[in-house]
Amino acid sequence: MENKSNSMLIAVVVLVLLVAGAAFFVFTSKGQSFKVGDQVFAEWTPKVWYPGKIDKTCDKGFNVAYKDGDQRCVSAQELIADVVPTANQVKVGTNVIAQWANGPYYNASVTAVNGTQYSIVYSDSTPGTKTLAEMRIDGRKVTETVAPTPAATTTPATTVIPTPPATSSTTVSVTTTSKFKQGDAVVALWSGSSWYTGKIGPSCDQGFMIAWSDGSTSSCIKEVSISAARTMTKDAAKVGTAVYGKWSGSAYCDAKITKVVGTKYNITCSDNYKKDNLTLEDLLLK
Repeated sequence: MENKSNSMLIAVVVLVLLVAGAAFFVFTSKGQSFKVGDQVFAEWTPKVWYPGKIDKTCDKGFNVAYKDGDQRCVSAQELIADVVPTANQVKVGTNVIAQWANGPYYNASVTAVNGTQYSIVYSDSTPGTKTLAEMRIDGRKVTETVAPTPAATTTPATTVIPTPPATSSTTVSVTTTSKFKQGDAVVALWSGSSWYTGKIGPSCDQGFMIAWSDGSTSSCIKEVSISAARTMTKDAAKVGTAVYGKWSGSAYCDAKITKVVGTKYNITCSDNYKKDNLTLEDLLLK
C-alpha cells in the first residue's frame, strides 16, 4: 500500500513538473524569460511602459501589479525586464525604452554614446539624452544593430542630433491664422495618450514648438494636438465634464469626470484608464 502511494505521489510530481515546463516554454517562446516575482516594465498602451511586478499567471501570460496600484494581464511580448543595462550592452542602434521626464517610459533607440550620456530618439522622432539608469533594453527584438560605417576620420564619429527649429522670431514666425500665440499656456499631446503642459513657442511644421513645463527638450507638435490650458473651477467640475486629468507624474489624459465626492474627482480617460481622488488642481477644463 505504501509503495502504491509513493508511486501516485511521484506521478503527481512529474505531472506538475511537465505542466510547469510547458508554461515556461510558452512564456519564453518570444526570446524572453519571465516568472512570478520578477520586476518588469509592462506595456500599458502601445509604446507606453510602466514599472510593476509579476504577481501571478493569467490567460494571456502574466498578471502585472503596477507600482501605482493598477493591474493588467499581459503577454510576454508586453514585458521588458526591469534591469538597468550595463555600458557594454548599450551601443548605437540598441533598442530601448527610455523615461520621459519623470513619467512613463517610451520606445526609443540609441543614436550616440558620449561617456555616461546616451543620445536617443523616441519612436515619434523626438530626441533626448539619457543615462543608463533611465533606460531598459528592449529584449523583444534584436538589441544591437550595426551602425553605418562612418566617413574616414582620425577621431571617433559621433551621431549628431538634429538641431530643433530656430526660436528667433526673426527666422520663424507664428502662423497668423492660428488661435495660439507665443507664450500661451497649453496642454499638448506628446505620445500615445499622454498630454503635457507647456507654452507655445515659434511655429514649426504644421504646428508649434512647445516649451514643456517639466523642462524637457522642446518638441514640434501639430496644432490639432494642442489645446489651451484652461483652469478648472469647482462650478465646472461636474460628472460628464470633459477634462484633461493628471494620471501619472506630470502626464495628463483626455478624460471625463465620472464621480464627484466632496473635493475629490474620479475620471475615466479616453483609453478607459481610471484615476480616482483627483483635486481641482489635477484637472484642466477641456
